[in-house]
Amino acid sequence: MYRIEAWHPDINKMGGCGFSIKLFKEFKEKVAKTDLTQEKIDIGIKNMSPYWFQYHGYTNTEYERISVRWGEFGPEHITVPGNACGLDKSDFMCDDDEMLLTPHNVDSLRQMSLLLTVFCWVENMIYLQTLKI
Repeated sequence: MYRIEAWHPDINKMGGCGFSIKLFKEFKEKVAKTDLTQEKIDIGIKNMSPYWFQYHGYTNTEYERISVRWGEFGPEHITVPGNACGLDKSDFMCDDDEMLLTPHNVDSLRQMSLLLTVFCWVENMIYLQTLKI
């Protein structure tokens, strides 16, 4: 369904905590089976953000925000606090029906961890919606 790539942080380099997430055809197919929408993801992030900020050591979050842009692959852009910090949609080195979330300005372990936390939450929402109960 997905694979995390280039997970080897270097806190001594600007952007040294970047990593990529490759989403495969099976991930896209699972997203299509859900009723998740941009609005539902936004509501979930609004509810979860205070906890994520707290657990990742953010103290002044009045002007901070987390966002996910939703598309056919689900999370096609994830943004966390920082200088335009996030994972962005790319098709670089991807086959048809694959997508790569590539890093942009991921400078700290805290940003790295928060991006992974948000992605895992989204993936869990997809998983829970596709369970056959």
